[in-house]
Amino acid sequence: MRLISPFSKFRPFFLALLTALFSLPSFTQNLVPNPGFEEHDDCTGGVDWSNLQNWQIPTCTYEPFYWNACNNVFGGGSGIPQNFVGFQYAHGGDGYLLLATYIHNYSYAQNKITTHLTEPLEAGHTYCVQMWFSLADSSEARSNLLHGMFTTDLPSGCNQQDTLFASQAQMTFATDQVDTASWHLVEGQYTAAGGEEYFTFGNFLPDSLTDVHVFGPFMPTRRSMFYTDDIYVGSCDVGIVDDSAPLHITALFPNPALTGQSIQLVLSKPLTSSTQLAILDMQGRQVSALTMPRSSRTISLSSGAMPPGIYSVRLNTSPVIISKLVLQ
Repeated sequence: MRLISPFSKFRPFFLALLTALFSLPSFTQNLVPNPGFEEHDDCTGGVDWSNLQNWQIPTCTYEPFYWNACNNVFGGGSGIPQNFVGFQYAHGGDGYLLLATYIHNYSYAQNKITTHLTEPLEAGHTYCVQMWFSLADSSEARSNLLHGMFTTDLPSGCNQQDTLFASQAQMTFATDQVDTASWHLVEGQYTAAGGEEYFTFGNFLPDSLTDVHVFGPFMPTRRSMFYTDDIYVGSCDVGIVDDSAPLHITALFPNPALTGQSIQLVLSKPLTSSTQLAILDMQGRQVSALTMPRSSRTISLSSGAMPPGIYSVRLNTSPVIISKLVLQ
């Protein structure tokens, strides 16, 4: 006699449920490959834009600079944190891009960069876009607005097609608060039409229409240049801490600060163990140290009697996290 499980009548239901679950889009992951610009060819002879993986530019447009800490041994100003336009540690990892967003009298010479998403966007889903920017020290100006565009194909700037990008952009990002002292998060949302596979961002306007804040005296070739790191396109789970995401410093303020002023440091998630934090000067000498207790996310730092200058705040996690602090 063949025995029949009492659950056998539910088998079609379970099969349908499993099929539905596995056919759902992987909407909770970051759809940007190589989001922190860490994946590149072998660095035996140094790396530049041509060695970066998973990123490209719209055809007939200008390449950005790609810099990595592995270039430090070669000199030439293409390393991290020191390079030929300033001093800034990566927001995470060892690499970042330099994005030129405004060059006076050079219309449409700005950088626009593109990535091929790991999967097409789903129609009707709302996606969040997050990017981290820091203004390069050598910038003579700051563009106050950037654009984002999702497309089904790689955009082309040939035959002045890039002059149409601004009208095709679905997103704008305010960058008027981005400064040279630290990293700033800019973000926005996009509801997909469906099938979009490429994400492109940059300043899509000519220099004559770009809203800029100019620093200091007039310079004929003044530029706005942003260090760019950690790009995210994916789920909009607001307020949920992603334990799989790398730990990083989300805020260090005020920055610049005055000597003797209290400075607040905020982490992206609580520490899993007590961790040593140190402040070092430009020569790598430790000028202050303290311990952040387990489960903490914030701490107050005192600049004490440290003289004005550029310092690094070093959190001895694995990997080590470093952020720039400016005292005036």
